[in-house]
Amino acid sequence: MEWTDKAKQALHDYVGKTTGQPATSDTYQDLFSDLTAHVEEEVHQSGNTTIHENAVLTVLGKVGGDEFEDEVIGSSAVNIGQQNTGSLEANLNTNNILKLQSASKIFWATLFTIILPVIALGVELATGASKFGIFDPIPTWIHVVLIALVPITFILYSCLKASLVKDQKVTDDKLKHYKVITALMGFIFPAILYYTLLFLPTTPFAIIGCLFLMGFLPLAPIVCLIGWFCALSALNMLSRHFIELRKVSFLKWGMLAGFLSLLVLEVPSYLRQDAVTDAMSSDLEVQEKGIEKVLRYGGEEEILSYSYYGNPRGGMNSRGSGKTAAYWVSNGFKSKRIDPKIAREVYYRITGEPFNAIKPPEAQRGYTEFNEFDWDHDHGGDIVAGQTAGLELHSSRMDMHIDDASKLGYLEWIIEFKNDNRTAKEARMQVALPHNAFVSKLTLWVNGEECPASFNTVGKVKAAYKKIAVQQRRDPVLVNVSGADRVMLQCFPVPSDGGIMKMKVGITIPLDLIDSEASKTYLPYIAVRNFGISENLKHELFAQSDLVLSSADSSKQKVGTFSAIQMSIDNQDLKSQRIDCVDMTPTDHTVIWTVDPFHAGDDKYLERRDHMTLPEITGGDVANKVIVVIDSSASLQKWKPMIAKSMGDKTANVDFYVVGGRDEKLRKCNTVEEFEEIEFKGGVDNVPALREALRIAKTYQGRSSSILWLHGSQPVDFSTVPGLEQDLERSLISVPVYNVALEDGANYILKALKNNTHFRGGYRVVDAGDLVEVIGKIETPMGESKHVWVRGPSEPEGGQKVWDQIAREWAFESTQVAVTGRKSTKADKGIPVAARYQIVSPLSGAVVLESNAQYLETGLEIPDWENSAEIPVVPEPSSSLLVLMGVIIVSLRRKRGE
Repeated sequence: MEWTDKAKQALHDYVGKTTGQPATSDTYQDLFSDLTAHVEEEVHQSGNTTIHENAVLTVLGKVGGDEFEDEVIGSSAVNIGQQNTGSLEANLNTNNILKLQSASKIFWATLFTIILPVIALGVELATGASKFGIFDPIPTWIHVVLIALVPITFILYSCLKASLVKDQKVTDDKLKHYKVITALMGFIFPAILYYTLLFLPTTPFAIIGCLFLMGFLPLAPIVCLIGWFCALSALNMLSRHFIELRKVSFLKWGMLAGFLSLLVLEVPSYLRQDAVTDAMSSDLEVQEKGIEKVLRYGGEEEILSYSYYGNPRGGMNSRGSGKTAAYWVSNGFKSKRIDPKIAREVYYRITGEPFNAIKPPEAQRGYTEFNEFDWDHDHGGDIVAGQTAGLELHSSRMDMHIDDASKLGYLEWIIEFKNDNRTAKEARMQVALPHNAFVSKLTLWVNGEECPASFNTVGKVKAAYKKIAVQQRRDPVLVNVSGADRVMLQCFPVPSDGGIMKMKVGITIPLDLIDSEASKTYLPYIAVRNFGISENLKHELFAQSDLVLSSADSSKQKVGTFSAIQMSIDNQDLKSQRIDCVDMTPTDHTVIWTVDPFHAGDDKYLERRDHMTLPEITGGDVANKVIVVIDSSASLQKWKPMIAKSMGDKTANVDFYVVGGRDEKLRKCNTVEEFEEIEFKGGVDNVPALREALRIAKTYQGRSSSILWLHGSQPVDFSTVPGLEQDLERSLISVPVYNVALEDGANYILKALKNNTHFRGGYRVVDAGDLVEVIGKIETPMGESKHVWVRGPSEPEGGQKVWDQIAREWAFESTQVAVTGRKSTKADKGIPVAARYQIVSPLSGAVVLESNAQYLETGLEIPDWENSAEIPVVPEPSSSLLVLMGVIIVSLRRKRGE
């Protein structure tokens, strides 16, 4: 229908006279819209398509001015009583009341559709209030933009409406603006409806919370939905009032675009949640399918968050990625408990990495101070678990002495931890030791004073630590064996607000002999940790010896017959750092001795005699059969070129196998090409493959065989481990298993088999040459250096006196023999020896407590500094020169006397 200008003006004159309101008022607009529709209906029934002034007057005459005026005023929410419309005073009163009504409508509309959504979005961005208590409504910035469009659209709508009412002409610019705003109104509707449904379960609680001024924010979606329908009604009125706007139909297209955008934004979240839910299932088949879904759709971040913080039922997940809307919808708006241990296993199986190799998810927006009070569920436990934000290694210093005669090194590692949290934290780490090394000293600085450790059985020192650190939350440090050539160190509390905790760990290290003149040793390094290490941190090393020392990138010193090296080592290079030792004046030190400071008897002189034992070869075959088992987890992908290179140099006595899946436990690789085609992915349980390798090894009748296991972390306590223990302990055929950790991380297999005589500590492998050398040693054993220990009441003849570290070496070897005994009585014999000689072994541990009263309270002996291991002091050049001058002077005096 087309309106002439005079017809439109006649209708405006009538409405203005009837209501006495300006064209911007809601009452004016309501009456104008109704009359417009009525006139159009009457003219349409008469068969005309153009509305003229006469037609408008005719229709208005039929309606009756006074009658219609009474209906309009009566239908308004203002009770103005019976008034004479011709009275100026009555008209003024009515206008004032109607203006007041219009202003109140604008106020409430602005409050609920603009101000409240803006405040809700701002509060969520600043504090993460909904994420903290319910779910995260804005997990991405795209969600933020989508929600921000709601108040923006209502602002644009209000501006356009005011412009149209003020100026009755519809220009091309206004028409374009109307189209855009109509499309935006349609676009935001799906988002408003979606969030209204998500917050609907909390609406009753929010209404109650409004009484305490706490529940308005969760009501923002539903009041916006009401405001949207009111705005849509006003848009329809405008379209009826302005003929130019009737042909605009952008609302449905905007709505369609909004639904499609919401689907694109939210469907991946629901797919991820479905994948995560299935991956956490106790049904193995469902779990396998869930892991495949996670690899396809994602979900690693959610599982990592569960691995660190869990998802306690009824609790608040204040850190990490938080619960998503998909989580609530998928679980029927109910919280399900998720055990962090299950999440950690699933994370490993998906990524091939232990969860604590990744930094914990960042704390949510806001509540940062509250988050610092998150409880460490692994505090005082036996696992390293996840990294603690704000806790870091502050400094690291290593001082080392290497003795030529005894072929032993002793290293003191001084470590400082720093804690930037507002609460005290526990530092935990596993240290990978050089092969056959052991901890022989532990001290802790308490109130600025260095205090020694008490050594006792593993059970006693653990109980003491848990009582003091967990129950009393005081100052202990604990060291225990956690696997072959590995120890676990934990200390509490690292003081809050930048506090420092300082300790010293002494490690005795047997040298790896290359030949009669050369030897080598690696350094201990941090394999697993729950603290951060800055990229700028350096491990400061100083090593001295009566051998000639050398190492890459080190500065060298020499004082008389002593040499020294010094270097700063990056943390990532500590594992591969090697010290080479060369004896420039080799002598035959097959017999060495010391005065044993720990022995109470008269036979305190301890003598060590070295001799070579030939390998026991069965059936006349010189070479061992070596079965190389390669972990196929994703973390070993980068080691494939190195393994492939060593595989190309293999002999007929070496077979390479790759860990397989459920159906094929081991996959044999006859060629390098076959090996390179195998895809390393996820995290794989290596236990079934090791058991299968043992079975294969036992089929080689008439010849000896060994297994070399190349692996990454095994951070899951798989239920298959006891079967492997049984295979190793009860087998009638002895098959040694050597392990080489190419990738660091927690390893439950190493921990479970730490006392097994057939499961041996591995070698340090950093390149293909090392791997070929290791395989060669296992394949063709050329004999092994063995120690024969003899005690006597007097100094042995023909031997060389050395430092008392060989006494600790004797104690460690004696304890190892006791550990490998089948009967518990043998193991019991090793306990007092290990404790008396102050060493950490599979049977003994060390703990430092804060006071003597705590030692007595926990049943431990009060430690002292007597017989504590120390680094020998090298004489300075000036001292050596004085001694030499003294000898010369004495000699000259004797000659004069003669």
